[in-house]
Amino acid sequence: MKKIFLLIIALFLSIFIVNPSYAQQTSKYGYPTGNQNSSNTYGNWYLGVGVGYAHIIGLKSDFDSFVSQINSKLSPGESVSESVNNSSFASNVYIGYKFDKYIAVQAGFDYLGSYKYSENLNYLGYYFNANDTAYVYNFPVELKGILPVNNVFSIYGLIGGNYWLVNESGSASSNEPGINTNIPNNNASGFSPAYGIGISYNLPEHNKIKLEYDYYQNLFNSSTTISKSHYDVEYLSLQWQYDF
Repeated sequence: MKKIFLLIIALFLSIFIVNPSYAQQTSKYGYPTGNQNSSNTYGNWYLGVGVGYAHIIGLKSDFDSFVSQINSKLSPGESVSESVNNSSFASNVYIGYKFDKYIAVQAGFDYLGSYKYSENLNYLGYYFNANDTAYVYNFPVELKGILPVNNVFSIYGLIGGNYWLVNESGSASSNEPGINTNIPNNNASGFSPAYGIGISYNLPEHNKIKLEYDYYQNLFNSSTTISKSHYDVEYLSLQWQYDF
């Protein structure tokens, strides 16, 4: 996750480094002179998309602890192992409305990735293998505070709430007679707080490029197999925005 974070920052800053004179060529509205009507600002609405990586905080450590407890109770020759991916490709789209250059409100849809868990248990000549995948979706609504640094750079913060969905499916196999290998599909949903922070860089013709970090609290719940408690999810993304 740290390597991805550094890579996205490098790509973001390279735009400014490649053309350092850009900041001196913008109008008072934050767009290059000649591409913006000097008698009017851009509109209030904006639309954006983003791609990046999401990470479930604490998921792997909890499963590692669970497997360690099982191993401590097994006899010699018996074993259990697990595999968990707690990071995933993610993407989002959003729409917003600016009340002025400092305050906006926005709503969106996030695909926060898919997370797979597998467990392999060997005991008394038998085995039991289970696989589970959870798909996470999010619908945030947030208030946005914007602080312009200069004509091209600004920093901003987000605070609000989100409605989340987890769709989960799994499969299992075993060579022990009478073992139930049916894993039901589980769906969970709920509301939770949402926070974010980002930096924005103005491009010509009402376009912006943004680097954003979002933090969603208390996703998942006890009705999902992959999780027995709530988990926080962080999402780092590189975004493109168009101001109408």
